[in-house]
Amino acid sequence: MKIELGPSGIGGYNNAVNNLKLFKSFGFNAAEVAFTYSIYLNKDQASLIGKKARELGISLSIHGQYYINLLSEDQEKIEQSKIRIMKAMEIGTYLGAEYVCFHPGYYGLLKRDEALSRIKDEILSMMDIRKDNNWTCAIAPEVTGRSSQFGDLDELLKISNITKCSLVVDFAHLYARNLGNIDYDLVFEKLLKIKKIYSQFTGIEFTEKGEKRHISLNENFIMPFAKAILKSKIPIRIICESPTPVDDSLKIQKVLKSLKSKG
Repeated sequence: MKIELGPSGIGGYNNAVNNLKLFKSFGFNAAEVAFTYSIYLNKDQASLIGKKARELGISLSIHGQYYINLLSEDQEKIEQSKIRIMKAMEIGTYLGAEYVCFHPGYYGLLKRDEALSRIKDEILSMMDIRKDNNWTCAIAPEVTGRSSQFGDLDELLKISNITKCSLVVDFAHLYARNLGNIDYDLVFEKLLKIKKIYSQFTGIEFTEKGEKRHISLNENFIMPFAKAILKSKIPIRIICESPTPVDDSLKIQKVLKSLKSKG
């Protein structure tokens, strides 16, 4: 069972290679490129960073921009959202990134089955364009943290089954979306057919509406997550998206090593 672990954020172009070397020295073998506010790398820059990541044995993925809503009432906003996702896939191909994850959208006045149908159609459209351009990044909608957002685990599993896209299991978002409840055994049971889980993890605060903000991790919050990972034996990539992603990736690493040593 392979576990890939690392932080979200590799820094800007001038710092990225040194940051990847630092990640390697910490024993990390994954990292997420944060295109959350803009796609800040060009093709040449992405190629150089991707080459270094491969040399260091660090698997890359991308977090797409926050300005995405595939369920907008405004068709122009939907088209702009798709352009942002597809641009990330294009640059991600030069990076050698395996996934582009994104928050799919907001239900608004739509019923859940209507929202699922629309998301399905938009993802199928993007997957056709992806194929036509030979982009190698997988499209990966993310489990979201608020009840107003499309993207509970069951919805994304349905979307993945229909379209053959990937998905991101954000365990902290699941926790917040369910108001502090998460049955890890049930979650991993639902993921048994997935060959490798792409996941995100952080400490989190929530309100009655779900996710409020990410916070730093502590061992008590990590422990049940880590135990479930080792119990499941499903290969997994864990991206830490806390406010202190490097320090908290080290905390996750420490807990996993401790549990492994105890058998």
